[in-house]
Amino acid sequence: MKIQKASLKDLNECSKLSHIKEFSALYKLSNSEAKKYLKPFIENGIFLVAKKKEIIIGFICAEFTLSNYVWVDAIVVEKNYRSKGVGRLLFSEMEKQAKKKGFGNIFLVVPKFNKPSVEFYKSMKMSKGNECVEFSKVIKQKLINNNS
Repeated sequence: MKIQKASLKDLNECSKLSHIKEFSALYKLSNSEAKKYLKPFIENGIFLVAKKKEIIIGFICAEFTLSNYVWVDAIVVEKNYRSKGVGRLLFSEMEKQAKKKGFGNIFLVVPKFNKPSVEFYKSMKMSKGNECVEFSKVIKQKLINNNS
């Protein structure tokens, strides 16, 4: 497996891979909308892919903020490769690249219900809520489908 900088030709595979429930920002988007969403990370941020035999099995994308923070927007690993070190390699390489560019902090948000991701970020030595306070406000109620 190798970790490398993503290219524009990787967007199609990454957009397909991003359609997982845990990644709510892209879950409902079409592939073309997902590609549009991901493209700026290649051009202006950090976008890395994990490849096994030239097939993308995971990716991480992050952007630089005006402060000293790198915002991790997404880390996605194909289901069959989870808990095998792929996410750890992607995260570690993103961290190295952020340090090289002079950034000193990494910031991300993960839903409380996503226990595996919460545990993953703890294992990556992320601190839970020490630097930032999360605020949220519901401005539109979700419609509940009683047929589920």
